[in-house]
Amino acid sequence: MAAPAARAGLKAGDILLAVGDIRTPTREDFIAAIEASEAGARSSIRLTRNGRKRVVMVRLGGGRETVNRGMSMSHDERDV
Repeated sequence: MAAPAARAGLKAGDILLAVGDIRTPTREDFIAAIEASEAGARSSIRLTRNGRKRVVMVRLGGGRETVNRGMSMSHDERDV
């Protein structure tokens, strides 16, 4: 079974820039943004992958559970 981040469309080497409108320059900022999410909310994750900026849309679980269990499998991805 794939890790929650992989099911959400994230890949090893992705540079995570923001969750929704919240910039995430550090791992701690990314985790805080996920923890602050409302259960079931859809959010964009802006990232750089292989030098290209991308947006991945994910459904978040909300709170500490989201970080422990991860994001849902549903995601949409596009270049920006």
